[in-house]
Order: sequence, then structure tokens, then C-alpha cells
Amino acid sequence: MSDTPKLNFVAVVTREHGAKFADAWYETDSMEDACALAEIIEWPELDEAAQLRGIDVQDEIIERVFNELRNTIAETFARIASEVLDRERQR
Repeated sequence: MSDTPKLNFVAVVTREHGAKFADAWYETDSMEDACALAEIIEWPELDEAAQLRGIDVQDEIIERVFNELRNTIAETFARIASEVLDRERQR
């Protein structure tokens, strides 16, 4: 028998969960808050061990999402920031 605390989470993570995550990330400036607001893992109110496991799971999701997006974010930021700053230089 495993000593791993039990977590409850959605059966399927959908694009809608992803959209909630993305919107909440923008609105809160916090990937941790955004992950919680996506509501894919039920917070275990009374089980500290399960809470710690939930945080570990959430942290892994956040780290992997960020690692997947990092290059795209960097390229997109450079392109858009350059466009905006070029426009502003023309004023």
C-alpha cells in the first residue's frame, strides 16, 4: 500500500482549463494562482500531506508549461516590444 497522499483531480484536462490558466496567469501575474484557478486539482482542505503533494504536482505542471513556452514567449516578446518601440520612436 502506498503512503502517497490521495489527490482528487479532473478526469480530463481540457482546452477550457488551459484558457482559464492563461487568463488567470495574465490577470494575477502568478502561475501558481493561475494553476489553482484552472481548477484541475481539488484542494485537500484538511490533509496537510495531500496539500504538500498537490503543491508538488502543481509546481511540476507550472515548470513544464513554462519550459515549453519559454522560447515562444522570448521570441514573441522581442518581436512585439520591437514593434511597439519602433512605433514610439516615430512619434
